[in-house]
Order: sequence, then structure tokens, then C-alpha cells
Amino acid sequence: MPPLKTPFEVYRHKVLLLRSFPKSVYPIIYRIKADFELFIVK
Repeated sequence: MPPLKTPFEVYRHKVLLLRSFPKSVYPIIYRIKADFELFIVK
């Protein structure tokens, strides 16, 4: 998979990813993904 480039692609990927999990794990997945994205940006 090529790296996500535009904010729209990142957002779309995040939405698709979150939809595949129960709502109870949303905060956990979102926090992990946010930390991961911060790490990639830096």
C-alpha cells in the first residue's frame, strides 16, 4: 500500500478503519492512530 498523502485520504482511511471496530474500542484505536500519525509527521 502506498502511504496516504492528502488529508482527505488519511481521513477516509481513518473512517473506514473505525467502522470496522465496535464503538467501545473507538477511543483506543483513535488514540493509537493519532499518536502514530504524529510520529509519522515528525
